[in-house]
Amino acid sequence: MKSVTAVKMSEFLRGSSLLGVQDVLAVKPCSLTPGENGGLSFCKYETGDAVSQVTESKSSIILCSNKILWSVIPGKALLLVDDPRLAFIKIISEFLSEEDILREIHPTAIIHPTAIIHPTACIGAYCTVAENCQIGANSIIYPNVTLYKNTKIGKNVTIHSGTVIGADGFAFYPDPDNGNCLMKFPHMGGVVIEDDVEIGSNTSVDRGALDNTVIGKGTKIDNLVHVAHNIHIGERCRIICHSALGGSITIGDDAYIGIAASIKNQKKIGKGALIGMGAVVTKDVESNTVVIGNPAHPK
Repeated sequence: MKSVTAVKMSEFLRGSSLLGVQDVLAVKPCSLTPGENGGLSFCKYETGDAVSQVTESKSSIILCSNKILWSVIPGKALLLVDDPRLAFIKIISEFLSEEDILREIHPTAIIHPTAIIHPTACIGAYCTVAENCQIGANSIIYPNVTLYKNTKIGKNVTIHSGTVIGADGFAFYPDPDNGNCLMKFPHMGGVVIEDDVEIGSNTSVDRGALDNTVIGKGTKIDNLVHVAHNIHIGERCRIICHSALGGSITIGDDAYIGIAASIKNQKKIGKGALIGMGAVVTKDVESNTVVIGNPAHPK
């Protein structure tokens, strides 16, 4: 069982201060209320209610805001930090994360002989990895993921179950010489997923028609998102569930796309822009702008 002392956490979290029992152990993360013995929790509040919640919690070590004047609580260690939630994430990642996933290619996975997979990558059960795919170091592909040909995945990427990367986009044109039969535009591009990206379950990322669809470094995409062909997503973006992104969109670094937002094809979303929940974006959005509503407009 993993464990860590309060003093070890304090040494790890630069700028933190420790109040109370220094050698108390945390063995697992848990909610503040009711908490549990040996638990590590955080309190995000900065009001008087925070003191009562922390006092009543059963957790052994609690990360608290340093904006409150705290007193020693018997039997507990309080770690005072600028941002308790962020500190909690860092502590879990460093000391109390789940056991490492077994780094293997599951025997039921179908891997094309031209695929290049780093030996530290993990490919789960019933995955399909097609021709000319690449998967970088420490990347995890969970069960039942399909990677179409020419998908390039960087380091430390996580793709959750049921996601499809690299299927054709939706591009059909009527042919008047053939009774307006719908002719499919050829898709010859691929998908490039840069380092440190995470993609949730049952998400679809289409390959480019002529160029690649690109997802930038550190971007996080939720479950049930549609990323159409030729999209270029910048770094550290957050794209939340049920969002629908039309073809050839450009999204700048650090943008946030809220729940069930829809963005029309060929639009540009600027750096740091925030697209509100359910917004329908039909025009370009300037950098560092918040838009909401249908049609989307500045807040």
